[in-house]
Amino acid sequence: MRTARGLTAGCSVVVAIALALSASAARADFSTERPGSILIFPKVVNAPLDGRNTVIQITNTSNLTRYAHCFYVNGAAENPYLPPDPELNPPMCNITDFELTLTKQQPTQWLASRGRAVNPADDVAGIDPGTVPPVPPAFTGELVCVEVDESGNPMASNPFKGEATVGDTAGSDVTKYNATAVPGIDPDSDLDLELNNTEYGACPEGLILNFQADGGSDAVIDALGGGSSQVNTALALVPCSADFDNLIPGRVTVQFDIRNEFEEPLSASTTIACWQSLNLDDSNLNQAFSNLGTMYGTAKITPVDAGGVVGVASTRRIDTTSGASGTADVNLHVEGNNPSTNTGSVIRVREF
Repeated sequence: MRTARGLTAGCSVVVAIALALSASAARADFSTERPGSILIFPKVVNAPLDGRNTVIQITNTSNLTRYAHCFYVNGAAENPYLPPDPELNPPMCNITDFELTLTKQQPTQWLASRGRAVNPADDVAGIDPGTVPPVPPAFTGELVCVEVDESGNPMASNPFKGEATVGDTAGSDVTKYNATAVPGIDPDSDLDLELNNTEYGACPEGLILNFQADGGSDAVIDALGGGSSQVNTALALVPCSADFDNLIPGRVTVQFDIRNEFEEPLSASTTIACWQSLNLDDSNLNQAFSNLGTMYGTAKITPVDAGGVVGVASTRRIDTTSGASGTADVNLHVEGNNPSTNTGSVIRVREF
């Protein structure tokens, strides 16, 4: 009897472990650390007036040649002289696509304003992956690259990782972030890439932002410099979904649940159409961040409707006495995924 009970208990443990492993295998989280089959760069900038530009780096971590279909999305406002607004002054959302071919373990890179031509004799290091078009001046938006086979059909071997370096041409203020990688699971051959934990990993349930009160001072700068300082944070947010084939931008409404250092709650909501940059004191956020009441806080960014959102936070510190400044880009923390709330997260690509 003791042996039988032991065997029964042992089998139960094995079954429980097997079920846990199965559930773990079915879950496929977005990641900024592991390679995937879809890369999302939420912040790409070409701003000649203030000297900012972006270097894109993509690496094929596979030991086989891999292919990608990439899409630039220009999220600059239609009227550059008015504040961006999803309704009153929406983003242009112009889309430009191109293809990459990366041999085994091949890295590649290009400057967004310059692109990359197929010219082995030029001064750009490495093997040319194909023609990469330059983005226009005053471009602010995103880059999405999708793994495809040689015929252009979606596939999922999760070979790609990416990084973006954003800074001024003088090199005095340079920052870097990792592309968000979406794991491929079992995509079919159609053009609709469903982020539902069946074809591809589901979008995050939410994003977590740890921040300092906007417009506040940096105690370290003040102590070292004997002057005054100011801290400002901006978010670059993009919907998980997009219809690149029919040129229909993704759209998602997000809720900001904010807590200050005393766990006192504040909230705000806004709609992200195509691509959007938000300062924490933005009027679209109803000044919720400005009423924090403490020096530091945390915000959870959650999609309200079907869909999802990914993004990058940029924090700029300025020594107002000397004029010196520096910026840091930080990937937002990803919290879980929930396929049931992401039925609307579909990236529709076009045939090349």
